[in-house]
Amino acid sequence: MDYVMAMLSVLFWVVAFAAVVLGITFILWRFIDNRVALATAVSVIVAGFGGLYLWTHNTTFDDLHLSDGWDDSDNIRSMRVDRYLDPEDDGSLRAQVRIEDKEVIRQVIEDFKGLRLRESRCYEDHEYYVYINNRLVGQSLPSFSAGESCFSYSYTIRDPGRDHLRTLDRLAEDESLEWEYMD
Repeated sequence: MDYVMAMLSVLFWVVAFAAVVLGITFILWRFIDNRVALATAVSVIVAGFGGLYLWTHNTTFDDLHLSDGWDDSDNIRSMRVDRYLDPEDDGSLRAQVRIEDKEVIRQVIEDFKGLRLRESRCYEDHEYYVYINNRLVGQSLPSFSAGESCFSYSYTIRDPGRDHLRTLDRLAEDESLEWEYMD
């Protein structure tokens, strides 16, 4: 049912966009006699609307990861955090820790809730990789990578100044945790 609704929503916006382009074309046709100039004007308008759509097309962490119900504290078993010690490095040196404290896991999820994301390839910084282990059988385990400006290689973070890595940074500085260092 959700798939059908999503397709109908996309179809609605495609038809609405086509109607606007046709309307603008007919209006411009009355004022521009040269067909090349008309085609150029319509192309610029279509490209402008396309750019505006891409610029404003956002999603959130909640839409990507919280819609499946895996964040329910009763379903969470543990969390593994991989920390890349030098994000500029090739990723070969890292540390990892397993967290079973549900309150800490909840706080990591809370830090990311509502985080606005824009689709774009982002390979700059990925300081942490987070893997959540849950009790839900048959459901893929949620995992994501995060840095100051990138989220899971496919998204740029749109909330400048938001401290979404607060709890993960606190875990990285916590000397009581037994970080396992890997080569």
